[in-house]
Order: sequence, then C-alpha cells, then structure tokens
Amino acid sequence: MIPWIHSKTAGTLSGFSIVAIHGLNGGSFSTWTQDGKLWLRDFLPSTFPSARIMTFGYNANLFTDCASGRINDFANNLIALLAAKRQDSNEKRRPLLFICHSMGGLVLKRALTIVRNRSSGLDLSKSPAGLVFLATPHRGANSASLAAMGTNLMKALQLGKPTTKSARELKEFSTSVREIHSNFIDISRQYQVLSFFELKGYSGIGLIVDEWSSHMDIDNEQYKVGLAATHTDICHFSSDSDGNYRMLIELLEMFVRQLMVDSAIAEEAFDTMNPTLPYRIPSKDTRDSRSAHSQDLSWQDSSRKTGASESIMSTSIGITSLKDELGESNHVSTTAKTHLTNRLPYFFEQGFCFRDEELKMIDEHFRDDKFKIPAFGIYGEGGVGKTQIALRHIYSQANRTYKAIFWFHADTNDKLANDCDAITIQLGLQEKRSSLEEGRRLFNLWLQDTSDWLLVFDNVEDMGMVAPYWPTSIGSKGYIIVTSRNPQIARAPLTMSKEVESFSVADGTKMLLSELSSYTEDEEMVAPEITTRLGGLPLAIHHMACFARDRSISLSEALKLYEEEESMVVEAGVYFGQDRTLATVWSLSISTLSDEALQLLDTISLFDPDSIPTHLIEHFKIPNAVAISSALGNFGLHSKAMSNLYSRSLVRKKGSRTSQILSIHRLIQSAVRRRWSDCQKMSAFQKAAFCIEQVYPRQVKGQSMAEMYSECATYNSHMLSIYKYFCRNNDQLTPTMDYAEILAHCGWYYYERAQLSTSMEILRTAEEICLRLLDGKMSPTLGLVYNNISCIYSARRQRKENMEYISLAIRHREASISRDDPEIQQLGISYMNYANVLQSRSVRRLVEAETYYMKALEIRENCPGGTPEGLELTLNAMGSFKFIAGDVKGAQPYIERAIALHPQLKVDTTFTLHTLYVWGDIQWAVGKRDEGYETQLRCLEGMKKLEGEYHWMTGVSYHKVGCLAHMMGKESEAIENLRAALKTFRAADCAPGFVPRTCLVLGKVLIEKGQRLDDASTITEGAALKLEGSDLAFAITGRRDNMETTRDFDELVARSYR
Repeated sequence: MIPWIHSKTAGTLSGFSIVAIHGLNGGSFSTWTQDGKLWLRDFLPSTFPSARIMTFGYNANLFTDCASGRINDFANNLIALLAAKRQDSNEKRRPLLFICHSMGGLVLKRALTIVRNRSSGLDLSKSPAGLVFLATPHRGANSASLAAMGTNLMKALQLGKPTTKSARELKEFSTSVREIHSNFIDISRQYQVLSFFELKGYSGIGLIVDEWSSHMDIDNEQYKVGLAATHTDICHFSSDSDGNYRMLIELLEMFVRQLMVDSAIAEEAFDTMNPTLPYRIPSKDTRDSRSAHSQDLSWQDSSRKTGASESIMSTSIGITSLKDELGESNHVSTTAKTHLTNRLPYFFEQGFCFRDEELKMIDEHFRDDKFKIPAFGIYGEGGVGKTQIALRHIYSQANRTYKAIFWFHADTNDKLANDCDAITIQLGLQEKRSSLEEGRRLFNLWLQDTSDWLLVFDNVEDMGMVAPYWPTSIGSKGYIIVTSRNPQIARAPLTMSKEVESFSVADGTKMLLSELSSYTEDEEMVAPEITTRLGGLPLAIHHMACFARDRSISLSEALKLYEEEESMVVEAGVYFGQDRTLATVWSLSISTLSDEALQLLDTISLFDPDSIPTHLIEHFKIPNAVAISSALGNFGLHSKAMSNLYSRSLVRKKGSRTSQILSIHRLIQSAVRRRWSDCQKMSAFQKAAFCIEQVYPRQVKGQSMAEMYSECATYNSHMLSIYKYFCRNNDQLTPTMDYAEILAHCGWYYYERAQLSTSMEILRTAEEICLRLLDGKMSPTLGLVYNNISCIYSARRQRKENMEYISLAIRHREASISRDDPEIQQLGISYMNYANVLQSRSVRRLVEAETYYMKALEIRENCPGGTPEGLELTLNAMGSFKFIAGDVKGAQPYIERAIALHPQLKVDTTFTLHTLYVWGDIQWAVGKRDEGYETQLRCLEGMKKLEGEYHWMTGVSYHKVGCLAHMMGKESEAIENLRAALKTFRAADCAPGFVPRTCLVLGKVLIEKGQRLDDASTITEGAALKLEGSDLAFAITGRRDNMETTRDFDELVARSYR
C-alpha cells in the first residue's frame, strides 16, 4: 500500500519508493526504454514528484535462470540491496511500490515470501507495499500449459530453439511458477495488487502469458487490465502520450490513491499528522520536468554496464508540500489537508457501479448553502450498498476534499464512544481517554472551530444514540452522512435523505458480468436470470460472482447449484424475500469451505462485524490453541483458511501487514449463525471466548487500567458481542472460569469509565458463571468479581451492599490465595477498600478501619507482587484516614512516604493526584502556607491534564486553590479559580453539594471585594450567588442557616454524599 505522505513537519519521510524489476533477458534500464526514452526517469516523475524511483538489475539471460534455485538467488540479492537502502528508521517506514515485468514478478514474489517466513535483514513490517505486475506468469492450468508458456517465452526472447536440455529447463520453469504462486498466495493478503496482461501476440506464437495466467484472482488484486502490446513491449513507451502509457498511469494514479487512503488509516492506526498526496497530476507545464538532484546509485557490479548505466537509478523532485505541487489540477484540491483519524470500512471499488444518482444528490446537497450543516441520510434494506455509497463519496476526490473525515460505527453506544475517544486523542484534544462526556465535549468544540469536515454515522439503528455526537449549528460549516436500514431516519435532524433500492435487472446483469474475469455468450444470456433470482441485490450479486470465479465454474453451473441450495434453505425455515436470497448465496459459498475456513468463519461470526484485528484470531505461539482450533494455532492452515474466506468475499480486510483489520457483513454473520446446531453454537462460542481471553487487557494487582484504555477499546465491541450472544444462549453454552475472569476485567474497565450499569451487568454475569462452576468452593476469580462489584456499590454510595461484597471478596481471597503468591496483593486491595468503608462518616468504626489499613499495608510491604503504585495507594489511604480523623502529625509520615514514591511511577493517576491534594492540606495545616498553595496548584494542573477541564475532580481542585488564594489575600486568583470551579460543577455529573458550596464561597468573596471597592455590581453578583447557594443548600439540609465558615461549606458536600 502507498500511504499519504506527511507534510514537511513530519520528519524525513517525505515520499515513497518505486522499485522496478525487469524480466528474463532484460536490463535495469533497457527493459524500460524505447526510442531513447526511459519512462521511469523521463515521464513518471511528473506524476509522482516525491517518489524515489529505482530499478533492480540481475543477470538472467538464459532460460535456466528461471529455475527455482536461480530465482532464489535473485530474490536474496533484491532483499540484501533493498535492505542496504533502508537502514535507518525513517527509511524503514518509507512505503514501497514494486513494478515488475514478466519473470521479475516471480523474483519479487519469492523475495516477499522469504522476508515473511524468515529473518532476512530486510524489515518491511513498518512499510506498506503495493505490487504492480506487467505480464507476469503467475499460474498455469497444468504443467503442460506452463511448459507451452515457457516454450513461447524462449521463442519470443530468441533464447534458442527448444531441445532435450530445454525440456528439462521447461519442467523446472513449471515447477518454479507453481511453487512460487502457492507460497505467495499464503501471504498475499498483506499487499494490494494491480495486474496488467498483454493483448497482442507474436506471429506464429500468439500470446506469451494469457489473461488467466497473468492474474491471481486473489481478493486484493484490485484491477486486471489488458494493454494493447506484446509481452516484451508492455513495459516500455516512446512518449507520455502513448495510449498504453496513459492507461497505465491513470490506473496507477487510481491504485495509488486508494492505497494512500488505506495506509493513512492502517499504517498508524489513528495518525494525527496532516497527510498530503505523494504525486501531482501531470500538467502542460510540468510533464517534461527533470530533477536537478537526479543521481545513479548502483546496486550492480560496476564492471557490468550497458549503455550509460545498467544500474540503480534514483530520481527525486525534492520534498514539496501538496499546495506547492498540485498547481491548478482539477482532479484534487490544491489546499486541503485531510485528517483520516480512524479506520474506514472496506471499499469494493471494482464492483461499485450504478449509484450515480445517489452520489449526485449528496454532492449537490452538500454544495447548497441553504444549510449550515447539511446532513444526508441513506437508508434501505441490508445488502443494497449504503455503506459503499458513503465510501464512494469519500474516495471520489472529484466531489470535494475535506479537511477532516471521521467515520463512526454507530450501531452501538459503546462503539460510538470508542470512536469519539480515539478521534479526540488523535486530534491532540486529550492525551488519553478520560471521561466519555469530556471526549464528546472536546470533539464538539473542535467541530465548532473547524470547517469543511465530514462525519459519517454508519449503520445507525436509532438516531437517539448519535444525538450526543451530533454537532451544533453554531460555528464552522461541516457535512454529515447517515446510513441506516431504518426508514424512520428520513426526518430531522437530517436535511435530505434517499432510499436506496436493489438494482434493475439490466444494471444487476452488468454488475455481475463486470465482476467476472471473462464471460461467454451463454453466460451473458443466463446473467439476467441470475440477477432476477437474486432480486437485484448488489451484495448477493457480488457474492455469486465471487463464488463462480473462485470455483472456476460457469454462470449456468452456478445457477444450478443456487437452485439446489435454495431448496435446502427453504427446508431450513427461511421462506421469503431478501433473507432467503442472501441465505442461499452464502450457504452456497459456505458449503464449499475447508474445515479450517469454517472454524474461522464461525469464530468471526461471534465478533462485532467491524474492525476485527487479525491478531484476535492468530494464536500460533499459544500451546493449547491448536486443541481449540487448528485454524487458530497453525500458521499454514490459518493462512490457507483466510485465503479461502477472502476469495469468496465472506470476509474483507484492510490495512498494512502489521495492522490488518477484518470486517464481515452483518447479514453474513446472521446467515452463519442461523445454520448452527446446538453443538456448533457451543464450538463457536468456545473459540471466540478463547480468542478474546488471549488478548483482552487485565487489571494488574488491583491497579487502574488507565494505561490500557486504548487497548481495551480495541476489543470492547468484540467482548460485548460475544457476551451478548452468551446471555441470549446461556442455557445452551458452557462457559469456563477463564471466561468469567476476563468478564471481571472488562467489568472493571467499564467501572473506571463510569459506565456503572454496563459494568454491573457484566460482573453479575461473571458472578453467575462462577457460582455455577465452583459449587460453593472458594476462588480468587470470584474474589475479583466480588471486589469489583463492591466498587460499583461504593460509587453508587450504597454502603450496606458495598460492605457485604467487600466481605465476600475478603473471604474468597483469604481462603484461596497463599501469602507467597503475588496475587495476595489483591487481598491487600480488599482490606484497604473495607477500611475505606469502615472510616466513612456513615459508619465511623475507626479502630477497626485502622486495623484493616494496617493489614493492607503489611501485605504491600512484605508480600511478593508488590508494586510502587500499590504501596503509594495504600499509604495515601492510611494518611488520608488519619488526616480526616484530625491526626495531622500521624498522617504526615504516610503521605510523605507516598510522595517519595512518585518519581518511580510511570504516569499520574487520580490516586497520585489525591495524594498530592492531601499533602497540600497537610502543608497548609502545619503552617507551610506557600508550599501548600503551590502543591495544590500542581495538583490542579495534573487534574486538568488527566481528567480535563470539566471533570468534577478538577472542579474540586479549582475550589481548593480558590479558597486558599482567598485566605492568602490573592483576590484575583481566588475569584478566577472559584469561577472555574463553579463552571465545572455546573457542567459535570457530581454530588449536589458542590455547586451550592462554591456559590456560597464565591458569593462571599465577591461581596467582600464589592464592599472594599464600593462596586455595587460586584456586590449584586455576589448576593445573587449567595442566594442561589442558600436555596440549593436548603434542598440538601432542610435548613436555612447562615453558612459562613469553611466547615459549614464542606458539610454541604459531606451531607450530599451521605
């Protein structure tokens, strides 16, 4: 894949590399030269000015050089020389585009296979790559056809007449082609492919490599195009106006354009840099431009040269920005820099057609200035191509170039929240995931301050779910697309909508035939009947074409098999309409899958259909993976199974080799699940649960998962998809304790993100699983579940239930964890949580609380598995307990020890900032007022950075700093911070006592200031705030006492908690 090139500020990576590889009896310059014109140097730079263009030369002048051993030699040379060019980290990130003629394609395929399967010195893991093949012999129907191809190649290249010796060479050639092709298919999913084939033959010989042999029919072979040239002429051109060159370059531009969008999303999963195009469209003024910095960098022995130089050539037009390079081209905007901050779904460009009306409506509506934020809805039945229309609008640069494109998977609240979090982080609005409300607020502010953005809400089930993310009409102009199966979306807030229907028979027939490599007159006749049987449904038509192409059968044969399968689907209970059509098509494809492919498809069908990381189903190094499924644990079987799924278009993939993402259509998932027996349900659940158990992050020794929020977000939608399936089929499935444990960790994540209902639901299920499997036995897993449930009750201020579940957690952990087991730290957490409840205002069992704090501290200090984070947390709890009890001197040593641990901690957390907060209080209490004030300022800055401006804990810090500033005579600072605290408390979800407390304090300060300055307006403002605070306080206390002291104010918060 060729990614968008970063701007000048992005470092030294300023372009991509093109590597041209000649074929048999070719040369690194001569193969690409005609009439003195080396098109790689003389024409190509005007299209790709920021590309570094190189050719690879090797000595292959005899047919024996096509033998496997010689190709291995050439491949290893290519690897070594390319590695030498890509030694530093920036070079290793430079994307690659390979252009190969004939046998050069075999050399490249062998090299890529070597790089993938062993340590080779060439690191391609960080660089996306696209492969362009010109008349490469990828395959033959059998050995005889490959031998005939080899014979014709010998004749065309004038390598001598066939002899007995050459017969052996032809046999080796046939073996090499088959072996290289077979091995490459296993890794082909890592690359995007563009294949060209020859249309002109030689007199008395015909075509050297026919159309079928010149392409591979793999899922990511995006284009297969014929050029009006012979086998040897297909790779050189006399001028840039040559018809073949223009066709080649136009397809290269389109190929590179899509690869750029793919890699902008996939190479750096949410890249924040502003990408720009790595090429410009040739214009009248620039077409013949040459670089002043061109140089020849030899990869060959200097003694072997033909012409000027048979060497590696490097051409560079310099590092230029998009604005400088595009000039007046009407193909691409000259000013926009597009943020693609999250992943787009798979766009099936080759099969996209006949939606011009919908695209025109979107474009015209977005150009209409009548609406501040035009929002276009696309609705219709599943499988008609709603998502593809939205993607086509994005990929079509002719429509407009957006400054930012954001894609929301909008079928669940969790996915919407995850997408929003990731977007705000990648825009630099927050350093890491904080509260969900803060992420939404920051995103909406960004939309108001930025123009020309596009939001896509895909697969919306309920418009109410997207409402929190819907931008206001205040601020800059943007655009919205919504896709849904629900026709009810066709109303406000959408400003226009369009129902998308299935294709007509004529259009459906054209689509079906266009997706076949070739077709006969008989197939042209039967195609309308197939389209009619499929109801014109684009998704079904596409899958029928894939099925026929993959099985190498005619459309008549495919129709016959469809009719047979349809009767079986009817017997299975799917009786009508679209459901029966799709069920039949997919059942047809599924029935021919290998066992391993079926295992993977069953597993994938329990994940969320969007954004499935490939490593979620790759567990080759886990010993028991093969016992769960050979397709999960064996690399070779896994690769073949995935190729099986790709070729039938049952699963799609996007992204670079190191960051590949899978997707599956929701309707395919439904069809797969529908065919399951009870036994198959259990098998699929076991495999999916095993996969998620291997990758989902775990809470470590009771600590926060804050550092793992992004990783959790990657898997949460899949975790919830499996979880919901389990809940619906609980009586038919047998879970494991491992599954219960991973649910406990997932529940803790949602607790930390303040999604308490989701957290409790998941943890209750984990509890039920444990109770079912343990039969009354004590277990650390059940102890973990009980501990996490107790925290939810604590957050809900349900003291009785909180104490009950902490006691249960302590019982299980005391009975099931030995003191020499590092997991004993979990018991320390439970002791500390129990002590926190015992010392609370509503319980006040202080002696008992101190006993449990000391038990927790003893485990932290003396048992294995302790961490600085855990010890700091316990010291903080003990010190805070003593400070609240009025024992300032007793609190001081504990808090000092906690503060001393901070340099050892990786990041600030709410716990470490709370330690800082208490330390500031202690410093103030012992008379070190300046130091205490500075400490509270540090705490405030840390809280703003960690939780954002509008988190209630940030408000607490604002209030504290404001109060201390007032007592120190810093009037301006006091008013500024108290205003900020009030603004935060009004916006945040917090206890009701915070707002009246700050109103009363701020009102008091303003009245004092107004009286000192004789400023009536300030006095009036202060009085209004005091009145508001008094009214709100009455709602909490039931009294209208004259509150004036700090203790009075703080009692409001304490009462609201109680």
